[in-house]
Amino acid sequence: MHASFHFPLHRYLAAFLCAGVRSMGVRACDVLPPPDLLALLCVHPLRVQSLFYEILAGVWVRNGLQIKGQAMTYIQANFCNSMVDMDIYWLQVCAAHLPADQFIDMCIDMFGVREWLSMLPMSPVQAAEQDAMVEGLLTFLAILVSSRTNLGNDELTQSRLEVSTLLAAGDKTHSQLLELMPERSGNAHTRNFESVLKEVSTYRPPPKGSENLEQGLFVPKPIVWEQYYDPLHVLRRAVHRRDFHASMERFTAYVREKNKTSGSTSSAGGGEAGSSSASGTPGALWPPLRTPPPAPAAAGDPRALCASGVLHGALLCILHRGVHRRGAPGPAPAAAPHAPPDHVLALAVYLLRVAAELAAERATHHTVSGA
Repeated sequence: MHASFHFPLHRYLAAFLCAGVRSMGVRACDVLPPPDLLALLCVHPLRVQSLFYEILAGVWVRNGLQIKGQAMTYIQANFCNSMVDMDIYWLQVCAAHLPADQFIDMCIDMFGVREWLSMLPMSPVQAAEQDAMVEGLLTFLAILVSSRTNLGNDELTQSRLEVSTLLAAGDKTHSQLLELMPERSGNAHTRNFESVLKEVSTYRPPPKGSENLEQGLFVPKPIVWEQYYDPLHVLRRAVHRRDFHASMERFTAYVREKNKTSGSTSSAGGGEAGSSSASGTPGALWPPLRTPPPAPAAAGDPRALCASGVLHGALLCILHRGVHRRGAPGPAPAAAPHAPPDHVLALAVYLLRVAAELAAERATHHTVSGA
């Protein structure tokens, strides 16, 4: 299917809807088209997401650096507010107002992973080709249900998130932080910048006696790792994937320094972190994926996706493959399912956690309303 990062019409629609819901008390369900038309309106933004992850997976490598440059521009600080953020917001609205099974089915087909998400054995070559797209699909779904950039965050909260995301990937100078802050209308990205920077970072002056002209660096405070570090938002903003890996290495170093890990199991990040890996590299931590708060009722809650039976079936397949990988030691049988990477398992468990918490919320609401 053809796709382009540069078709803006659905982004204008998303921007108008976002402003109406946030500032004018408009309810999305009152202005959205019927479900059949809404499903059509979400096809192209969904295709753009799959195209983005295809580029990261090297599917379009024959198109040279130019296609990779388009993907980088799509999430770059100068354009992300009007490109990827608007696409995600529109897809969140669609996910909240379309049948969950229908939306998940569309995602699976668009990302081309239906064969992988089956119980049939696959050759290592076949499965490895789709590994990256399965990871991309789960990353996209996790971002969709957890992101509150345009779905509840105020300016101050968003500024904390953006500054913390930049500092998580590496210590930076004042000018680097200002340059990499995502631009928002009305200079909102700089309005709270200084106060937020003081709250989440410590200034480290340049070394004394150095013959080179060096600037001081801002170093993240513990509160960044405990409360604000969001690996999914780092992935959403990381022009280079090495920034995400660097942030995970720094998070792991912080946890070890604070004696919050023992062997290969831990609970980190102020009680909000995800689980650590139970296998693989000793002491390796899973990303501390934060549980999202409920979205504003007027916009709809994209967490409804996590109640989808189709999603549960896909996650069952992923965990089934993961369990087989962790079977008895020795050579694996020829028909053993392909083993998903640890990051895929972490995302699968995270989506199940969101589903469980959503079910508990609905049960509580049902009990209160029936009392």
